[in-house]
Amino acid sequence: MKDIARQYVDGTITQGTQFDVMLGGGLENFNARTLANSGDTRNLLTELTNVGFTSVANRTQLNAVSEAAPPSKLVGLFRASNMNVAYDKLNLTRPADEPAPDFGGFTDQPFLDEMTRKAIAVLHKDNAPFILMVEGASIDKQSHPNYAAGQIWDNIEFDKAVGVGRGYLNTNAQTRANTLVLC
Repeated sequence: MKDIARQYVDGTITQGTQFDVMLGGGLENFNARTLANSGDTRNLLTELTNVGFTSVANRTQLNAVSEAAPPSKLVGLFRASNMNVAYDKLNLTRPADEPAPDFGGFTDQPFLDEMTRKAIAVLHKDNAPFILMVEGASIDKQSHPNYAAGQIWDNIEFDKAVGVGRGYLNTNAQTRANTLVLC
């Protein structure tokens, strides 16, 4: 994962960043780099802000980003590793046979629909064409150990994100004619 984070910043085929928006978990791959774990001691998050990315660290900061006048580039890394599932972010009580949530100090994590809405605002700025990939990664992660509460609520969270995409799709006739939403 640390190599992938480096590629986000340095590029692979072309030099420089390969994206305009990145929101999710994985902070440790950007700011906890050592010679032993990644071969360098770079702080990739700092490097991204130095090349013009607006950086947000939690749900409160993300929701404060203006949709009317969004930044041109946005990065938000809201958890050291994988983000918590929606069920836990909603502070619902897990069934007794499922593990209690561990937020690792990251208690103000955004929901997938909020990240999707902000990503669209940034990417659609100036009516530029864009590709946005939104993943409900924890649906699968919760399914493997049969954690129904986490899996069901992450499906709901993903459905809300799809709703944001469909809302954008239906903004006007031109957007509808030029937009494809795949699930």
